[in-house]
Amino acid sequence: MRKLFAKCGSVNRRLLVSKLFYFFYWSAYGSFFPLLAVYYKQIGMNPSQSGILVGMRPLIEFVSAPSLSSLADRLNIRKVMLIFNLLCWIAFVFPLGMIKPLDKTCHRFIMLAKNITEFTSQETDEVNEFLKSNTPHEPQINPHRKSNVVFSEESIHQIFWVLLFLTVVGEFFASSAPTLADTATLNALGDNKERYGRQRMFGSLGWGSAMFTVGFVIDALPMYKVCDEPISKDYTYAFYFFIVLMSVALIIATKFNFNNADDADETLHGTPRDVLNIFIKPNYFMSVLSALYCGLGMGLSRVFLFWHLEDLGAPPTLFGISSATDHLSETTTYFFIEWLLQKVGHVQILGIGLLVNFVRFFCISYMVNPWFILPLDVLQGFSHAGVWAALTSYLSRAAPKGYRAAVQGILQGFYYGLGRAVGAIGGGVLTHYFGTNIVFRVYGIFSLPILFLFVIVEVIYYRKNNRSILKSISKNNVINNAKHDSKLENHEKSIKEFFNNQFNVKEEVHEHAKDIENIEKSSNDLKTANTEFHDPPLLTSEKVT
Repeated sequence: MRKLFAKCGSVNRRLLVSKLFYFFYWSAYGSFFPLLAVYYKQIGMNPSQSGILVGMRPLIEFVSAPSLSSLADRLNIRKVMLIFNLLCWIAFVFPLGMIKPLDKTCHRFIMLAKNITEFTSQETDEVNEFLKSNTPHEPQINPHRKSNVVFSEESIHQIFWVLLFLTVVGEFFASSAPTLADTATLNALGDNKERYGRQRMFGSLGWGSAMFTVGFVIDALPMYKVCDEPISKDYTYAFYFFIVLMSVALIIATKFNFNNADDADETLHGTPRDVLNIFIKPNYFMSVLSALYCGLGMGLSRVFLFWHLEDLGAPPTLFGISSATDHLSETTTYFFIEWLLQKVGHVQILGIGLLVNFVRFFCISYMVNPWFILPLDVLQGFSHAGVWAALTSYLSRAAPKGYRAAVQGILQGFYYGLGRAVGAIGGGVLTHYFGTNIVFRVYGIFSLPILFLFVIVEVIYYRKNNRSILKSISKNNVINNAKHDSKLENHEKSIKEFFNNQFNVKEEVHEHAKDIENIEKSSNDLKTANTEFHDPPLLTSEKVT
């Protein structure tokens, strides 16, 4: 832990671009996206229409993010694609805030005080008895008691299709921006993929601070008026924040470096089939399924949480405080995620995230006071930031070289795309018929079987993987033992040959010694013979006589 804080004092300049980009990009996104549903409510959309408009974004992202990321990989135009994405964000989002219904009718309810129960003279607080119809009391008119603004159905229908067109086209060409930024960041991190959360936490910090500021600004500025009467807070101001912040993110994106050595070498390895093979494996498939379900919850929360809080009487100030608390929790989780992944593990973090999902949504469904959302927002850090960072690091390690952006795009498509789309669109339809509290409760309850299935698959795969490892180890041991026995046998043969050679040498030496001895003996005999030849023995005197 001390090493973790010691590293905080130094900033890696190569990663500074990633930190700044995440901060401003997610600040821009967070300044308008959480308020889209209540903005659509402000201009007359019902929950189903709002759910479709918000939910189409992640649904389009599910298709376009992997496609555009893969195209950028193949053509090696990642920076160009990223800048194009950001320009599309600006071009297609800002017009959303400028569109308003044209035809509107203002109805005022005129209350006649013929049977008086509420309006009396100042001397009397209330008259509880109804007057008979033939009472000589002249009805009084209260024209300012109640009023209602009714937008033309035809006007709302036309605006809905215009908003849908801008949403679909804009999202299709803009959705791969975070994927490409993640790719540049992961390449810069090299083998230290666990530190991704340390970079991504600046995005949560930006989202929370932007939403906190926007909430207070909207609360302080004039309300949205129709027929000269304020009907709701004016959420149009959020789009101005978006333009400024996204423009800054666009400038920072030009400083990204996609052409590092590691990235260049990656194009030499892997095939698209290798990418699909990753998700066929049970553990990775279950991880993506869990990502899909967590993304569904995030879509449901991002679109209808503020709607739910507004129904409970929450002011926009609470929206800002809630978002700030939410993203402060995410920032803290991102900061410590490297340490958590090392100590706890990727799979365990995903399981804990599913459990936290259940607790958070189940408690929200029974909430009566909107301010009780603040302690529950603390859990968002683990259920979103922890899960996303674990998934990113987990699948990035499994990605074949050259297809990291494609794998990241698929993950983003399931989590931010399909998951959020189902949560927003399905949540909108269900909210229209059952209300937000029932929808949140059902989602929370269904988190438990997903968690149970996740644990079962991981346990089975863990055991199977361990058996495979043991078999591999056993097989390797047999092979190594066989090699060892073969080497030992060869060694013994070498020793025997050595001793045989020594014995043969000794025999040869012995034979040579005998030969030398025979030669010496022959030499001595020859010397003796020569001596007898030159010096014959003398005759004795007896024989001479």
